[in-house]
Amino acid sequence: MKSVAIIPARMDSTRLPGKGLLEISGQPMLSILLDRLRRSDVIDEIVLATTVRASDDALADWANAENIPIYRGSLENVLNRFLGAARSVQADLVFRANGDSPLLSPEWIERGRRQLEAEGLEFVTGKTSFTRLPSGIAGEWIKTNTLERLNRLVLDPEDLEHVTSYIFKSEKDFKWAPLGPVEPVYQNDSLRFVVDNKKDFEQLEEIINRIGPDVSEWSYPLLLETASSVQKDSKKVNL
Repeated sequence: MKSVAIIPARMDSTRLPGKGLLEISGQPMLSILLDRLRRSDVIDEIVLATTVRASDDALADWANAENIPIYRGSLENVLNRFLGAARSVQADLVFRANGDSPLLSPEWIERGRRQLEAEGLEFVTGKTSFTRLPSGIAGEWIKTNTLERLNRLVLDPEDLEHVTSYIFKSEKDFKWAPLGPVEPVYQNDSLRFVVDNKKDFEQLEEIINRIGPDVSEWSYPLLLETASSVQKDSKKVNL
């Protein structure tokens, strides 16, 4: 089955506009994410899913420069845009790689893909509330035919925006599970690798600067250790 990572992104985030193209160590944040995804041996293709608005043309330009396919669709209906991106490259399985999570871990991406197949599931989530993994580290796997079903069922604008949230509300209607089991040594739900605002971006930048620019060295245990150190130092500064 063809496994595709889809990166949903737009330029007009209210808390940190244009964040996907903000640079860390000379690379746009989205390019760091792309490097991470390309290091996974379970992803066959990567697609950018952005909107049809002119304000997102810069993202399309980025994707063209990185030589990855682009799908452009609705602003509000992210579920439909996500499904359109999956259809455009004939994906059987989709990994949701949010553009504000540039440090998604190849280790957890691969574990999620194996779990989906081994347990006969249609959806696997690394959501922090289920796994105690830091947010922005594990992502989600979902079958394209499950996206098709969601596209027929979902009417609430909030669920259309958040793509998979309907599954948690109707969990008995889907074969799904949290990613895992997650060993306690890898759990730390106080850490965040998601960039929502300037503070998040600065912390992410500090993590990367401490580890160094070689993406091949960014194992999950090292990210966890470094992020914990940055968090402790930040608390000392704020005392």
